[in-house]
Amino acid sequence: ASMGRTAGRVWGFLQEGETAGAKAGVFLRIPEPLASQFPKSRGDDESPSHWTIAYLLGRRASDSDATVVRGKPTDEKPEMPPPNDSERDDIVATVRRSLEGLTPFELTLEPGVSWFENHKGEQIANKKPDEKSYEKLTEVAQRVRDALGAEGFVVSFADKPFLAHATLDYCDEREYDGPVPEGTMPVT
Repeated sequence: ASMGRTAGRVWGFLQEGETAGAKAGVFLRIPEPLASQFPKSRGDDESPSHWTIAYLLGRRASDSDATVVRGKPTDEKPEMPPPNDSERDDIVATVRRSLEGLTPFELTLEPGVSWFENHKGEQIANKKPDEKSYEKLTEVAQRVRDALGAEGFVVSFADKPFLAHATLDYCDEREYDGPVPEGTMPVT
């Protein structure tokens, strides 16, 4: 389910069967012409090329630390269905408020391919932003994550440092021979 489609702006997309309990995502879509340099296929990932800002697992009750999934408290990772229209509207409004006053910036890709291992043990070939862009993207992510948390949303990986990346491919080994995008994009 898409929460918006404007390139260079924060939006959301949810893949069917998303793992790790995540049921909604907040992404910064990579616009053309830069997006055309990214691989069209990334395993099972059919989302447009993007920077992941946050994944949401559920929502906390206002009077408890328990996670609430459609009004039912649970101590486990929620198995939350994709957001309904009201929840999606809350997420979008919260993200928009969190980014009010953000100074637009140019995000520049670092040369080459970077790697990390995800929670499933896959090697992720990815593009990282250069140092200055990384700092700005981290600011965006922190503002969004803090605001969503304050509104009671449970943000996946909130206890870990933000890892700014745009996925190129999911690999078994650290071998990647696909396209390696280079360039910049506006973030507005």
